[in-house]
Amino acid sequence: MKLGSVIAVRELAVGRSTTRHVTVQIGKPRRGDLNVWWCPYRVIGVGDDSVRAAGGVDAVQALQLAELAIAARLDTQPRLRWLGRDHGFARADRWVGEEWQRAISFAWDGRRRSPVPGPWPLELYPASQRATRLLLLTKPYLARVWIRTRLFPPRTDAFVSYGVPSRRVFDVVRGHAKRLGAIVQFVGDLDPLDLAAYVALGAGGAPVGKRRRAALAVRYSGVDDRWLSACERNSRHLPLASFTIELSRGERDQLAALELAGLDLDATVGPRSAAILRAGYKLEIEGATNPAIFRPRHQADVRKLVLGGN
Repeated sequence: MKLGSVIAVRELAVGRSTTRHVTVQIGKPRRGDLNVWWCPYRVIGVGDDSVRAAGGVDAVQALQLAELAIAARLDTQPRLRWLGRDHGFARADRWVGEEWQRAISFAWDGRRRSPVPGPWPLELYPASQRATRLLLLTKPYLARVWIRTRLFPPRTDAFVSYGVPSRRVFDVVRGHAKRLGAIVQFVGDLDPLDLAAYVALGAGGAPVGKRRRAALAVRYSGVDDRWLSACERNSRHLPLASFTIELSRGERDQLAALELAGLDLDATVGPRSAAILRAGYKLEIEGATNPAIFRPRHQADVRKLVLGGN
C-alpha cells in the first residue's frame, strides 16, 4: 500500500540528541476491498521504514487503530520524546477496564449488554501418556475428529472451553500448563467470540479488571491465514466465500470493540482473515475442516498447522 496524501506528521527526538529524530507520517484513510477502510502510516527512523496500514469498518476506526499501531511500534524505543515527554500517541491500555470488559465479556449492541451463554463445563481430553503439549479448544469438534481418524496428537492434553473463559477456567488451565511446563495453544473459530476468548485467556479470565492476573503464555493456533491457504489448497473446487458465515450485528459490534480495546487483529489472524472479519463474515472450524468439502489430506494439514507446522 502507498502512503498517499499525508494528513499528519510528528517529529520525535531521540534521547538528548539534537540531530537524530524519528518521523511519524499518517496518510489519509481510504476505502479498500470488501468495504474495509485502511489508514496508511509510516514510522521513519526505528528500522523498517515501509508503509503499513490499519484497517477498520470506517475511516475513523481505521485512524484510531493506526494510532494504536504506531504507539506499539514507538514503545519499543523508550528514549523517544515529544514536547519533553513520551511519544504522545494513545496506547491500547487506555481502554483497559470498561472497554475490555465490554469487548471480552459481552456482545454489545449499543443498547444493552448480553452475557455470553453459559456457564459451560470445562472438558478435558487427556493424553494416554504424560503430556508435553496443551491445547485449549473452544469446541470439541476437532478433538473428536482427530480421535475418530486417529490423528489426535500424542502426548497432548486438550481442554475444551466454550465461550469466554472465566477466572476459574483460567486458574485451572494455568495450573495445568504450569505442571506440564507448556504454553497454551488456543484453537478457535475465526469469529469475534473466540477472539474475545483468546484475549480473555491471556488476560486472566473474565471479568477483566484493570490489573492483569498471574501471567499465562498463550499462542494463537486457531483459524487464520495459514488455515485459509490450506483450505484453498485442499478444497474440492469450492471458493473460500462458500465456507464463511455472515456476522450478526452483535458480532460486528464485538469485533469493533475488541479492536478499539487494543487487539491487533492483523497480527493475530493475518491480514486476509482480518479483512474477512471486517467485511462482516466469519469462518468456523467445522467449515474449515468439513471432510465433504476438502480432500482427505486436509485433516492432516490442519493438525500440522495447529501443532506449529506450516
